[in-house]
Amino acid sequence: MLAVVSVKESVLSNSYIGGYLSSSVRGDQYSANAEIRVYAPSDKSGAGLSETVGEILAGLKTADENKIITESSATPIAFDSDMNAVYRTVKFVVDFCLCEEE
Repeated sequence: MLAVVSVKESVLSNSYIGGYLSSSVRGDQYSANAEIRVYAPSDKSGAGLSETVGEILAGLKTADENKIITESSATPIAFDSDMNAVYRTVKFVVDFCLCEEE
């Protein structure tokens, strides 16, 4: 199997100049749409693909101690003719703050 990780879009959702979070916090909050595309050889009918995607989804929930992943989902199995492989895509949204305290 092969996995490709990409950030599809990152959007500034809030700016903080003290006061909102804390009088001493400054910075920007972002929302990023990310995806992990997991490929498996088509000659093996994608054996293990759905199990791997399920483990990724479960792992995202387990690892998210700070609750920054706000959405997660997986697409149905699809075929990529260029790679002669089947794949599924795990999509998720991460909200994070690049902030500093003064």
